[in-house]
Amino acid sequence: MRVVFINPKGANNEDDYELPSNIAYLAAAVEKADFIGEIEVLDLDLLYFPVDEDSAQQFNEKFLKGRPDEASTIFALPIYTYCAKETEKMCAIIRRFKKRAKIIVGGPHITLNGLGVIRDNSAIDFALAGEADFSFRELLKRLAHGESLEGIDGLYYRENGVAKGNKFPERIENMASLPSQTDGFKYLDMKTIKEKVGYCSYIASRGCVFSCVFCSSANLWGHKLKYLPAKTVIAELGTIKQMGFDVVTFRDDFFTMNKPWMNEILPCLKELGLTWGCETRIDAVDEKTLVAMKESGCKNLRFGIETFNDKSLRILNKKIDPILAVKNLELALKIGIEEVRSSFMVGIPGETKEDVLRTVAICRTLKPMRPRFRALTPYIKTRLYENMEEYGIRFVKEPHKLGYSQIETDTMTNTEINELLHGIYAEFKNPKESYYHNDFSMVLTDKKWKTKASEVS
Repeated sequence: MRVVFINPKGANNEDDYELPSNIAYLAAAVEKADFIGEIEVLDLDLLYFPVDEDSAQQFNEKFLKGRPDEASTIFALPIYTYCAKETEKMCAIIRRFKKRAKIIVGGPHITLNGLGVIRDNSAIDFALAGEADFSFRELLKRLAHGESLEGIDGLYYRENGVAKGNKFPERIENMASLPSQTDGFKYLDMKTIKEKVGYCSYIASRGCVFSCVFCSSANLWGHKLKYLPAKTVIAELGTIKQMGFDVVTFRDDFFTMNKPWMNEILPCLKELGLTWGCETRIDAVDEKTLVAMKESGCKNLRFGIETFNDKSLRILNKKIDPILAVKNLELALKIGIEEVRSSFMVGIPGETKEDVLRTVAICRTLKPMRPRFRALTPYIKTRLYENMEEYGIRFVKEPHKLGYSQIETDTMTNTEINELLHGIYAEFKNPKESYYHNDFSMVLTDKKWKTKASEVS
């Protein structure tokens, strides 16, 4: 069996690259199985190769033609909600050129809408919801041996042309049982990632315990936050250092929640001489924590704040005190974290233009904190999406421009929201100065995809 993982090009800009840790995990999970003959990764995101009708023939010639069209050839892809339609179209293009190969998809969008994806996309053979570290291997084993697919939790497939799904999977309780994330890095082009991106992404925990109405984390993780053992994180950070990386960014949703766990890892980061960054909640840091993080090499800190309006924070169920948010941002800047980034939304239910401008005004007082504003988007299966009428928001029919809003609210028209975004983008250099990507652009100034220091306001 030959497994070809494809990391789709889904981001907006060439420098919005995200190392596919999910693919690394799955590759490591199956690499030693006796039914696996070959594993490879087509990292279209790193190659900046979007696949659509215009590029379909080139995609076939460059990436598909040399690979056998057999039932034992597996194409495996993650699907993310923000680019689900594009990835589903790519699956149809793969099917056009590979009639017999199997196409398997997974990822966040499948966890939220797996049955719908299988029902609506005949090109896709199988979809795996939830954490697929073990179910992916089990699916491949049963396909290789011609066995029944019953009992594979989280699996969606078709039987006699009808879409069906098995029992939704439970969370993996024992994170120590997972395959090694860094074992899967060997299948990625780490040399090019180091040269062009400059840092290595790493995930040390999965999940979040909060229930923000715009976020799908509760549906993905079930309000549970699970950690890799600190000793595993320490060992894998050592492997990343041996690969030649001096900079690591943690992609955990909530890195600083478990202080004892984090405090086991900080000395390792310092000992390895790694520069690092992470994302966390603004109310989950204090002076002692920030000082310890800085002393261990933290130079990039990302917060999801969304607004400084107290009423809006309550509507979003953020459970953040805006006064504490400002205080802790000032503290992080005072302590000397080089890159402090915060995300904010425009189009929050109930907010007016004046509310947004007040948040913008506060951001101006917090330089050099780098705000990233974006349009609020109701994603499928979130509380916001499921209750749009209650929240007073509606999708509009006007053509959607990338980076701009698709909604109107009871307090702002779509035009008003997008005019605000246009002005904010001009002032804060969004959306290119991305919150999630382009990390360390104030630290790394020699990378092809990085913002030069002279361009940073």
